[in-house]
Amino acid sequence: MTNLPRQDGQDETHGTRIDALTSLRFFAALAIVLHHLRDYGFAPRLLGGLPLDNGVSFFFILSGFVIFLVYGAMKSPEARKAYLVARIARIYPLHLATFVLLFVLLNGDPGRFGTGESSWLAGILNVLLLQAWVPIGTVFFGFNSLSWTISVEMFFYVAFIGLVVDFPRRWPYALAGSAALVLALIVLSDSLHLANYDDPMHRVNAAGLLYINPLTRLFEFVLGMCVALAWMTVRRRRINKGLATLAEIGAVFLFAGNALLVFPISAWFAASISVSSSVWISHGGAICLSTALLIFVIAFQAGFLSALLRLPVLVFLGEISFSIYMVHQILLRSYATHADWFAGLAPPVMLALYGAVLLVTATLLWRIVELPARSFLRGAYARRTGRSAGRGVAETGKASPVASPGD
Repeated sequence: MTNLPRQDGQDETHGTRIDALTSLRFFAALAIVLHHLRDYGFAPRLLGGLPLDNGVSFFFILSGFVIFLVYGAMKSPEARKAYLVARIARIYPLHLATFVLLFVLLNGDPGRFGTGESSWLAGILNVLLLQAWVPIGTVFFGFNSLSWTISVEMFFYVAFIGLVVDFPRRWPYALAGSAALVLALIVLSDSLHLANYDDPMHRVNAAGLLYINPLTRLFEFVLGMCVALAWMTVRRRRINKGLATLAEIGAVFLFAGNALLVFPISAWFAASISVSSSVWISHGGAICLSTALLIFVIAFQAGFLSALLRLPVLVFLGEISFSIYMVHQILLRSYATHADWFAGLAPPVMLALYGAVLLVTATLLWRIVELPARSFLRGAYARRTGRSAGRGVAETGKASPVASPGD
């Protein structure tokens, strides 16, 4: 078996970049942007049958893949502390920046045109990244509603410290255990006869347990870790470019076909199993396996499609994908708040303007907030402990994927 990286995330492949996966992050973020554009009348109708919000599932699986790839051999307490500092530095500065930006762009009303509440309690939970643990729509979708995903990511980061222990031997138990959590929450939701989050938002609902809850999403993260373990086992095998290209095309077509079937599969589960099970199926359960296969195949970067994904412009868009993800809905809500400013603009012009503003804003946040804050926090910790703030092996892009929308 291929040796795992050392505790600092470095091995003989130090410096390897999986740029193709970085680029895929952009497409996952774009899917979520298009998903929310629907709410503002921009998205083409032909996308109505696609589960674009399942881009979040891609991020969670990719997070498990990258985190295990970089920190899979982490053992000492010092390594665990450095790992947590690096993870916090990866997501928290941008989270705080967009939290403040919410007030600036929405005229001091962070609940404006949102689906959640803006109470002080919801605000505290949001700042502390604890909102995903409260299965009430007005709480987990409060303020910058998308931050629920990094609330989930923060749980992953902490859970990883325990999951990574002897993972090459214990992975079947971790995967089965995380699947059992999903099943248990489905049974609980059914037993309580919970409605989906659409009705009512202000009560405990099925989406809060099966779409948002960190325990439910843990399965996708562990699945990503398993994919990384499998990939590390075979990554050094020579692969014919033609066969690799066929594999990449096959993985993409399988993923696309799976995406088209998510809603029909979810409807079948709702009619034949339970409404609660369909909530999990529609928000990642139906597509997670094809997503895992896509990540596994593209990570080899051996075919024509992965070569295209390594184009500098796509890699750059992948680098700023976390900022794109975190700010895009705030800009949409700001547009709705100041709709009179744009009166008379044709929808195509408005869409082009929005896209341009989004890219410029995301680039600025990446340059002014993400990179400097990450460097400062990791450097400060390194100076305090006298350790090197070395980079990880295969963090897709220059620092990881957000693999999450923040890893």
